[in-house]
Amino acid sequence: MSSWFETATNVASSPRTDIDVSQSQLLLAIGVCPKRSRGANGKRSFTLLELLMVIAIISIISMMAVPLLVQRPTAILAYELEKLTTILAYLQQRALATNQEQVLVIDAVRNEYRVVSPSKTVTYSLAKDLEWGFISGAYGPPSNPITPLTQVSTFPGSNNLFNIKIIPNGNISPGAVYLTDHLRRVMGALTCSISQVSYIRAYLYNSGRWHLCNLEHV
Repeated sequence: MSSWFETATNVASSPRTDIDVSQSQLLLAIGVCPKRSRGANGKRSFTLLELLMVIAIISIISMMAVPLLVQRPTAILAYELEKLTTILAYLQQRALATNQEQVLVIDAVRNEYRVVSPSKTVTYSLAKDLEWGFISGAYGPPSNPITPLTQVSTFPGSNNLFNIKIIPNGNISPGAVYLTDHLRRVMGALTCSISQVSYIRAYLYNSGRWHLCNLEHV
């Protein structure tokens, strides 16, 4: 009792230049800032309280980071599906406006897709973490998944090149194409079913089931 009281008295009576050191001594004396213990080699070591605080901070950072790491592949996949949907919708309108066939070529080897028109060809690459492919054991097509997936696309083609054709009246050749991330954690599909009016649909595969993708809310 007298030890920290005497220290406090010394702080009050000490010159202004020594007040920082004296305040630290006062805090140590009353136990507000416990002094680090010394290890067997004589060096100061961390207290249990300090170690617990570090562990708590690391745990909080981990809890914040893990959901972002999980969501990142899905977000990239959804972005690519939105991009493909937009390009196909544009080609559909262009076919109607020009009365000329438009073609989107899927290159499953180079992980690219090319817009082929009478005037020019434009090549796009999939996002860095994505590739044309599917998760082993999954079923398709997404609208009626009863057949095990065995190929990247059911659109017409050969040698890992698949053609999505849009004829002058705006109809799109029916089929599906699948893409996934390199680790096969997530999968998506772009489809066009057989009907009088062609509809482009995007799907995401989650928990063993296909879900129609609302690209505005992914």
